[in-house]
Amino acid sequence: MSRIAVSGGAGGLGKTFVQALSKTKHEVFVLSRSQERQLDSSNVKYIKVDYSDIDSIATLLETNNIDTVLSAITMESSTTSQAQLNLILAAEKSIATKRFIPSEFGVIANAETAALDPYAKYWVANAEALAKTKTLQYTRISTGQFMDYWGMPNIKTTLNPFTWAIDIENGVAAIPGTGNEKMSMTYTPDVAQFIIKMLDEPDWPVLSGFVGQDVTFNEMLGWAESATGRKFKVSYDSIEKLEKGEVTNLTELMAKEKFLRDATIMFGIMTVTGHIFLPDQGGFRVNERFPDLKVMTVEKLIKEAWTKNPISA
Repeated sequence: MSRIAVSGGAGGLGKTFVQALSKTKHEVFVLSRSQERQLDSSNVKYIKVDYSDIDSIATLLETNNIDTVLSAITMESSTTSQAQLNLILAAEKSIATKRFIPSEFGVIANAETAALDPYAKYWVANAEALAKTKTLQYTRISTGQFMDYWGMPNIKTTLNPFTWAIDIENGVAAIPGTGNEKMSMTYTPDVAQFIIKMLDEPDWPVLSGFVGQDVTFNEMLGWAESATGRKFKVSYDSIEKLEKGEVTNLTELMAKEKFLRDATIMFGIMTVTGHIFLPDQGGFRVNERFPDLKVMTVEKLIKEAWTKNPISA
């Protein structure tokens, strides 16, 4: 049994992790700035934390005998990045803490992806900090893109909505590239189950790839049209168009909000250049460690979310 602290566990992906962990043998401590209790479970405790105070975090970890830290802090600014950097320093300082999972859960974070994704530089900085630790065992988990976005609002997820490439609800698509570029996608509840499995593993690889399914947008479009029984209005944005900072506005909100357009352009370029497709060789993907862990596929998710008679498991 682990005593695991989840930072950023009050919302988004972290909330998914806490919900899954609450149903296990593990003792869960949700680190939060507010200490507001959101889940009524006997093995989940909410603790207020000051991420600016490394010593107080280390004391918190030791006092509660926390052996593992799972971070789901949203890495969107230098402030949130520093919060996790301080958490890493505190975990190494804590006598009780031996393991750490940083907040990445996307593409492989390196200098190449950091040049495309402005937030990946924070992942890289935190990875470098972990590599310098002497006492922590850690694994950096890459999942590709979350497939949850193409099932909303008809699936179970704690992520905030983000519509890009294919708007299934409204039957329109603005697909980057040719639509035949391979991508890796994973369902967030499956990521939570994977982490639970990893907690029982004695050894962790530094890099862990975990994938639900490799797909293309054209395949997803076909499944969406089949599920909804209608032909979508489809356009394609070339890499040249995207690199000029231009993109087809898929939604009215996207047309109004520059940050949504910028995010769509970024993800589009990363799709076309192959950065969302995770390596399937060299032991990078660790799905095979857990053959009993049945994962959601994009095809199944779309059919279950958008047809009246979902396919059987």
